[in-house]
Amino acid sequence: MKKIILFILLSLGMTLYSQETKYGISAAISVTGIDNDFRTLGVYTTDITAPKGVGYSLSGFYDFQLNSSLGLIGNISLDKRAVNFQEPRVLLSYLKLNPALKIDTNKNYGSGFYIKPGVYYAMLLSSKKKKQTEADINEYLKNSLYGVNLGLGVDLSKRIGIELIFDYSLSNSLKEIDNHKIKSKFLSGYFSLLLNIDEFI
Repeated sequence: MKKIILFILLSLGMTLYSQETKYGISAAISVTGIDNDFRTLGVYTTDITAPKGVGYSLSGFYDFQLNSSLGLIGNISLDKRAVNFQEPRVLLSYLKLNPALKIDTNKNYGSGFYIKPGVYYAMLLSSKKKKQTEADINEYLKNSLYGVNLGLGVDLSKRIGIELIFDYSLSNSLKEIDNHKIKSKFLSGYFSLLLNIDEFI
């Protein structure tokens, strides 16, 4: 709860000091692999478990312009990740907070190509197995994740943009199993469509 309050206060503060504020919504499709050492559990797998299935994300965002080439982004999303733990395969739902920098490469903020490095904190809301006959992993899932991400985007117009985002969880997604710390870090890619709502009003 403290992290959520801090995020809201930070967003309000950036609104007061920014030159221009935009807000909008975005929708994304995603794929998620796992950087892992599951072989310590006797599971035959590669060091990075390949994605199986597609997830999606729905977000709301604020865009705070600081100058002609730099801005701050506040993003909150419902992030549903399709994750392959070999068995089971699950759809994990997270509430994700994602502050980021927006660096416009052509020094004309809000038009053209930009780079967006950021960090995130995600709270687990639910998990759903793809098949009921598969093993139950709920008791081993951590309640939260944190990590870093990097986005590459293009503002196609004042109303619409697209982004390709890569993120990596610095924390493991699984708790200790039989007193063993298991490497289980998500490696995800997102393709997003962004709409600036204020331009439609």
